[in-house]
Amino acid sequence: MSILSLHISHLLWHDGQTSVPGIGVFRLVRSCAAVGDTVLSAPSTRVVFEPLADAEADALVASVCRREGLDESAGRRFVEAECASLAASLEAGFSLDLPRIGTLTADAITGELCFSVAGAASVLPSLPALSIAPLAVPEPPSGKQIEEAAGALARRRDEFERLLRRTASSAAAIAMFALVAFVVSQLPSRNSVRQQASMAMQPFEEVQSCEEPVASAANVEPALVLILNTPADASAPAKQRYKKAVPPDAVEVIGRYCLVVASLASEQEAMSYIRTHSTTGMPLRLLAEDGRWRVFALSGDSFDEVNAIARNLDVYSLYPSAWICRR
Repeated sequence: MSILSLHISHLLWHDGQTSVPGIGVFRLVRSCAAVGDTVLSAPSTRVVFEPLADAEADALVASVCRREGLDESAGRRFVEAECASLAASLEAGFSLDLPRIGTLTADAITGELCFSVAGAASVLPSLPALSIAPLAVPEPPSGKQIEEAAGALARRRDEFERLLRRTASSAAAIAMFALVAFVVSQLPSRNSVRQQASMAMQPFEEVQSCEEPVASAANVEPALVLILNTPADASAPAKQRYKKAVPPDAVEVIGRYCLVVASLASEQEAMSYIRTHSTTGMPLRLLAEDGRWRVFALSGDSFDEVNAIARNLDVYSLYPSAWICRR
């Protein structure tokens, strides 16, 4: 096996064809799958040889130069010498075996080159042909079966239309209800209620009457008369009791934590809220800081202290939205 035959085989399977000067051209021909009446053949690839004495040698020269490390002139001389040697061997009656391609021989009488494909000369695996049989055509349905199928189809269509009408009526009712609800929600309210920051409500204090029952004349008891022993001069000096004076600039101290029951937009609204809801048992005071007007009921030095006092005095029941803020 010569080096040139290996290059011929490589170029054929890599490029799809290769030209050998003085011999001819080898080509790969790919066939698609074919379907006959009873046979299905797989796709295949076969090698075709065309005798051509003046075939170009550029591809072989480039391949030999890359593989053997020769320059172009040396590679061309090597290819021409090898091709001449192969042609002489064929004329002498010898056969030329090309790997993975086939065998090339020359007719002894006419000198015509004959090519036989090798068994492994195929890119795709050789698949056997498949035998196919015609499909069995089912018998057409009878008239009775056609009528039954048409009746079942009509019943399903009627049921679907009935369900569609029911769904449409339900959707229309829902849309009408939504429209009415939207219109009602957009109507102006008759009662003008002033919104406050706190939702707490001060319960009314029960006023107990202090009227004493009038005693009847028959049940009048004699009055109790107390006789006090007084000094001889019927006078005694009164004891002087001095109250602790409060400095005029004294300001009530507010703790670091306050129980806020309402937050108002202005001082006027805050004072109005205090006058309305403040009681002797639960006095309300104003906390004005950072441009905010807040009404608080309790204050202390810690969160836990204010929370405990508010729970003991049951402030959260009077002001459910009360919260503790840190100054």
